[in-house]
Amino acid sequence: MSESKEFIAPFTTWTYDKPCEEMSWTEPKSPSLLSVSSDASVVADDDFDLVIVGIFAPAKDDESKEELKPALAGAAADLDTSLGGALSAVMEENYKAFKHGASAGSVTPTIRIFDGSKSKKYILLGLGTEDKDVEAATLFKVGSAVASACNDEKKIKSCAVLMPSKLGSAPSTLTDISSSFYSQLYADNRYRTGDKVTVTAEDLTSVVLVPEGDVADEEATSALAAGYSISKGIYLTKDIVNAPHNVLNSISMANTARKIAAESGGLIECTILGKAECYVCSSSWVQYLQRYLLNKGYCECTTQCIELHQFGKHGT
Repeated sequence: MSESKEFIAPFTTWTYDKPCEEMSWTEPKSPSLLSVSSDASVVADDDFDLVIVGIFAPAKDDESKEELKPALAGAAADLDTSLGGALSAVMEENYKAFKHGASAGSVTPTIRIFDGSKSKKYILLGLGTEDKDVEAATLFKVGSAVASACNDEKKIKSCAVLMPSKLGSAPSTLTDISSSFYSQLYADNRYRTGDKVTVTAEDLTSVVLVPEGDVADEEATSALAAGYSISKGIYLTKDIVNAPHNVLNSISMANTARKIAAESGGLIECTILGKAECYVCSSSWVQYLQRYLLNKGYCECTTQCIELHQFGKHGT
């Protein structure tokens, strides 16, 4: 008889001896992946594999039935001129679907320009119409569209995103774009093996946002970092939702809360209430939760409640 080999699970889970005590977390891409440059000339000068050009569509007159002509301006117009009008041509060819960028987050087909032995890719990204204010929803669509383009276009290592002056470069703008960019690249591979593992934007090493106008470097760096932190929270939320019951239980959830507090730099305090504490806790929601669990048939010994308290940077 051949000896049976001990099965080794590819991820931490429960056994008949003890429950799972830890849920693994999915980490976003490196925070250094996204950066900002105020020099629009880098789009033409640097050797980017992909250039994404953000454009606003001209405001349409409801009474006019004529098709609007593309009107590129600023750095986008200069780039179009250097490419022999290739950007304007693709806008006209795809007017029915792209509407010159009237729908925020929409993109044109990829343009490939060959320069010697290397090809460079260009994509136009719709930002809405000129007569409408830029809202947070638009910025989220911009970040998501940039991430999707970097993932869909294979073998892309570097990308530049040309942002018109109307889009702005305020810290809140960069934070929203950053958070949606990283969030779009989420892939939960914790319980996958072999060919089922999905790696988003596998070859990507650099994405440079290039706003037209002045950019304060320190503010921009802080804004991108804030967006990255938000994406980490989004990743964790998705991880918790996606975790199966054999991994995420009251113990591993409590340890997840402890880890959140430990990594908060003192801004979050975690308290885990066991069965005894829940019995004497004066909080009405804790008492309600306890009664609910007992009525559903859960064992009393598994009763645990988690309290997370967030403090300001100055302890307020």
